[in-house]
Amino acid sequence: VDHNIEHESESQSRSGLKLQGLSAWWMNRNDPLTIKNNINLNSMQLLTAPNMSGKSTLMRATLATALLANCGLLVPCTKAIVPRYDSFFLRATSYDIPAEGKSAFAIEMDDMSVVLRDSTNKSLVMIDEIGRGTSSRDGACLAGALLETLDNTGVSGIFSTHLHEVLQLPLEVQNLQMKRMGVEFIEDHN
Repeated sequence: VDHNIEHESESQSRSGLKLQGLSAWWMNRNDPLTIKNNINLNSMQLLTAPNMSGKSTLMRATLATALLANCGLLVPCTKAIVPRYDSFFLRATSYDIPAEGKSAFAIEMDDMSVVLRDSTNKSLVMIDEIGRGTSSRDGACLAGALLETLDNTGVSGIFSTHLHEVLQLPLEVQNLQMKRMGVEFIEDHN
């Protein structure tokens, strides 16, 4: 954990979140198998990658790091430049809640309505695998509409998906960045 945290001035805040040597706070930073990431986030990013590649871990670590920095605490990075955010949103996997009569899809849509209602251009938003509770075609269309709305709002964040159909949609976005996470196999020499 490093002490190199810089908070940007109001005029510089749109240059975004910059994290170097980020590792998930719950992982051993000295373990050679712990991958350290660099994040440069100044708009919404659409992140695709295979299952089990670390998308969810990266998103949670990024959001936790920004929240820690905004609270004036140490962060799990070698260097961090963190804007002041007015709100943090993390939308991850959900399950049915039969007692409340809600499907996983209904819960996702309830959560997304809160994100769309309450996020601003100073919000950090992480959305992990939206649309899992419906068909891939319908899920991709919902994801596309959400991406367009979030881009129009000007939020920063990561939107991860396995719905590659999203990449085929004629999205009307200004600042959306397309990212693909790579996977590298490291042989265990033990």
